[in-house]
Amino acid sequence: VPAHGNLADWLLNDHEDNLFYKGLGIADEPVYNQHATAYLLRDEPNAAIRTFYSLMASGFSQSVYEPVEHRWTHGQYFGPPSTDGAWFELYRNMLIHERDDGALVLGLATPRAWLAEGKKIEIERAPTYYGNLWMTVDSHAASGRITVSITMPERSRPRELLVRLRHPYSKSIRSVSVNGRNWTDFDARKEWVRIAQPVEARYTVVASY
Repeated sequence: VPAHGNLADWLLNDHEDNLFYKGLGIADEPVYNQHATAYLLRDEPNAAIRTFYSLMASGFSQSVYEPVEHRWTHGQYFGPPSTDGAWFELYRNMLIHERDDGALVLGLATPRAWLAEGKKIEIERAPTYYGNLWMTVDSHAASGRITVSITMPERSRPRELLVRLRHPYSKSIRSVSVNGRNWTDFDARKEWVRIAQPVEARYTVVASY
C-alpha cells in the first residue's frame, strides 16, 4: 500500500477514529500499532512520536518497564519477539531508517526534547543495511548550534545520507558545515542536511540557527 495513497489515508483515519478516539485509546500491545511505521513512511514525525510514547504508557509493564503482551487483559507475557520487536523497530527507525530509494536517514523522528540544550544522543554499533554505524548528536541549542558526528558503515554505502535535526524550539537551520566545509545542500523546512553519494568514513555536521 503506498504510504501517501488514498487507501493509506482511509486506513489510518479509520484506525485513529475507531480504535483510538471511539475505542480504548490505543491497542494494549505494540504489535497491533504498526500504523506508526506508516507515519514514518509518510514523514509525519509528530504522529510517530505520539505513538511511541503512547505505547510506553499503554503497552509496557509498569513493573519492569518493557513491552508486554496483554498490558490490560489476561496475564502479562514478557519477551515475545512480536511485541518487543514492534516497539524496538519503531524506536530504531525513529533514529536510523533505510528508505527504499537507497537513502539512509538519521534522526527521522527524534523527539525535539531529546535535542534540548546540553543533551546528547549516542548510538554505537547500530546494524544497518550497509553495516554498523556510530553517531553522536550534541546539542548546544542555547548558543544556536547542533553537532552530529557520524562513523559510516564500512560494508557498503547508501545512495545518499540525510541527517535530520529537529531543533527543540523548531528554529530553522540558517547555515551548515560538513567536515569543516560550508554546505549548502540542506532543507530548512524539512530540517535535514543532505550528503549525496557519501564516500567519507566519518562526517561531522554542524547546523547553526
